[in-house]
Amino acid sequence: MSNQLFVRVADPETKIFTGCHYEDPNYKLKDNETLEAIPDGLRPPYRLVNGNWVGASEEEFDQSFPLPEGLKEANDFAKQKQLSQQQFTASMIKKVATLTVDNATQAQVNAGVMKEIAMLRVQVARPSASQAQPTTSESTSNSASISTSASAPLSDSLSPLQSTPASVSSSASDPLSASASTSQSASLSASASTSQSTEGVTKNV
Repeated sequence: MSNQLFVRVADPETKIFTGCHYEDPNYKLKDNETLEAIPDGLRPPYRLVNGNWVGASEEEFDQSFPLPEGLKEANDFAKQKQLSQQQFTASMIKKVATLTVDNATQAQVNAGVMKEIAMLRVQVARPSASQAQPTTSESTSNSASISTSASAPLSDSLSPLQSTPASVSSSASDPLSASASTSQSASLSASASTSQSTEGVTKNV
C-alpha cells in the first residue's frame, strides 16, 4: 500500500470531485485524475482545473448544499452579524486613523503656539533690560554727587588746620629767623635792666 498512488478523481464533464482510489506506481493518470491533494479552506464542490483543485463560490456552495428553513435563517443572521461586525471594525479603524491625524495636527498647532509664546517673552524681556541700564547709571551718578557734596565741607573745615602746621613748619625750618628773634629779645632785656639800674643810682644821689 505504501508504494501505491492515491489518485483523486473528478467528473470528466463538470470536473467536480467524485472520489479517490489507489493505483499501482506505474499507473498513468487520466485527464480527470490527479495526485494533488485538496487544499484546506476550500468550499465544496471542488473542481479540478488544470491539475489544481478550486473551491466553489458562496452561491454555488449554498445551491449545492441547501440548508433547512430554520438553519437558513440562522445562517443569514450569522452572516448579517458578521457583516455588521466587519463594518463596525472598519468604522472604528477609520475613526482611529482620523484621530491619529487630528492628534498630529494638534501637535503641530501646539508647537507653533509655544514658539510664538517664546518669541513674545523675548520681546518683553528686551525693553525691561534697556530700562534697567539707565536706572543703574542714574543711581551711580547720584551716589557720585552725594559723595562729592559730603566731602566738600570736610575739605573746607580742614583747610585752616592744614594751613597752621604749614606756618609752624616754615618757622621751624628757618633757623636764622629763630636766632634773630632770640637775640633781639636778649638786647631788649639788657637795655631795660640797664635803665632801671641808672634810675636807682640817680635817686640815691
